[in-house]
Amino acid sequence: MSKGALAALVAIGVAAIAWLTSALLVAQVQTITLEGFTKLATLLVAPLASLLAAGAAIWAADRQSKTTRDVEFLRLDLGRRLEGIKNRLSAERKAYDELYAAMSTYYYTLSLLEVGKLDAKRLLVADQGMVAASRYLISILDEKDRGCWMRYWQACRELEEAAAAVSSIAEREALWGAKMNGLDQLFTEFESAASKRLADH
Repeated sequence: MSKGALAALVAIGVAAIAWLTSALLVAQVQTITLEGFTKLATLLVAPLASLLAAGAAIWAADRQSKTTRDVEFLRLDLGRRLEGIKNRLSAERKAYDELYAAMSTYYYTLSLLEVGKLDAKRLLVADQGMVAASRYLISILDEKDRGCWMRYWQACRELEEAAAAVSSIAEREALWGAKMNGLDQLFTEFESAASKRLADH
C-alpha cells in the first residue's frame, strides 16, 4: 500500500473514532431512553459504515494501482526479452547464411582439382571469404557447428597447399579423389546443421 493511501485510511479511522467518542459522550451526559439510544446508535452506525466503505475503497484502489504497475512492468520486461531473442535468432540466421556461403565458394573452387586444375587467384579469394565470414562464428551458439566449420576450413587449406606442391594434372586429380570425401563429410554436416537451425527459426 502506498503512503498516501495508508495516511488516508488512518485519517478516516481517527475521524471515525473521534466522531463516535463525541457522540457517546453526548449520550452519556444526556439522559435518554432505550428508544432514544437505539435511534442514536442507528445514526452512529450509518456514517461509520460509510467511513469504513470509503477506507476499503481507498485500499482497493491502491491495490489495483499496484497490480497495474506490476503487470505493466512484467509486460515491458517480457517485451525486452522477446526483442532480445528475436535479435539473437536473426543474428544466428545471418551467421549460418554467411558461413555456409563462404564454405560453398571454397568447396567449388577446390573442386576444379577434379579435372587437375588449380586456380590460385580464385583460391585466394575463397580463403579471404572464409576469413571475412569467420566474424560470424560468434553468433553460432552450437559449439559443434563452430568446430565443424573450422575443421572444414583447415581441411580446405591443407588440400590447397598439397595441390600447390604438385604440378601434374594426374597428381591433382588424385589429391582430390583422396581428400574430397573428408571435405564432403564436413560440408554436409554443416549444411545439415544450418538447414535445421534455419528451419527452426
